[in-house]
Amino acid sequence: MSFINGLKPASSLRSLYSYTNWNFAALGEIFERLAGMSYGSFIDERTIVPLNMSRTLASHAKVDDDNLAVPHAILDDISAYELPLPKSEDSTIMAAAQGIYSTGNDLLKYPQALTEAYHSQLQSTDAYPRSSPLRDVVKQSSAHTSRGSPSLLQKAYCLGMHRHQLPNQLDRLGCNTMFVEKIPLLAPGGDVRLLLSHGGSLAGYTAFSHYCRRLTAPLSFLSIP
Repeated sequence: MSFINGLKPASSLRSLYSYTNWNFAALGEIFERLAGMSYGSFIDERTIVPLNMSRTLASHAKVDDDNLAVPHAILDDISAYELPLPKSEDSTIMAAAQGIYSTGNDLLKYPQALTEAYHSQLQSTDAYPRSSPLRDVVKQSSAHTSRGSPSLLQKAYCLGMHRHQLPNQLDRLGCNTMFVEKIPLLAPGGDVRLLLSHGGSLAGYTAFSHYCRRLTAPLSFLSIP
């Protein structure tokens, strides 16, 4: 943390979008010091258990069966090569950025809870409604940093989520821009609506989660080469 405190800002606050996992790793260290427990224990207590995400874990030792997706890399000859499981987990330096095991079902529960908490907060004067363990969701899903060139339809970064007004290109999610020359336009003939997203990847794994605040059903996508 002392090293991070000594870094000079690359730009003024919220004037430039520049994503890095190291900021999430630093945030995890802050959680641990303030809460007096490991990051995994913290999110278990505050989020995972209250939302009944029964197969979302921060520790490899808690995986009690072999029902795991095995990571693979696709080689130049299009054959699959099995990779070792990622070592990121609770107590490692990147625990808060990429150390969580989960499932397709649980990846649907979290954005569903975000959507419900968002609507609950809008109907209340309290930013921390008791009906959900998720707090201040309206601020979390609001635009904080503009992304890309100025345009009529908004493209921005929130607090841990990407925000797109459709129709738009869902770029900056995973490795797509490395392999696709031009990202397609999502919902080109549809009406303007807001989509919140987050994506992530480790060697052999890719995951995306998208949800529309006007709807009640989120979408999650998993890809294992």
